[in-house]
Amino acid sequence: MNQQVMELLAGGIKETLYMTLVSTLIAYVIGMATILGYSAMAGFVGGGGLGAIAINYGYYRYQTDIMLVTVAFLVLIVQLFQEAGTWIVDRIDKRGA
Repeated sequence: MNQQVMELLAGGIKETLYMTLVSTLIAYVIGMATILGYSAMAGFVGGGGLGAIAINYGYYRYQTDIMLVTVAFLVLIVQLFQEAGTWIVDRIDKRGA
């Protein structure tokens, strides 16, 4: 094959892999944030973790302060993870630049 054709093919493969990496990272961040939220909800049905603390100590024992702090902490964890992930993806993604 011609040298120019080989260079074009190599550039196209690099670009395809780069686009795949960015899309995969975005999907990973969204998936992990969803899993963190679902794991908190699993505490309600006996899954343990922070969701169980919010239900057992906050809701069942009428300790509203513990329930609100735990729920706020869960929201903060999910939000921080999602913001950090999107920040990393924005730093890697050069498609819009």
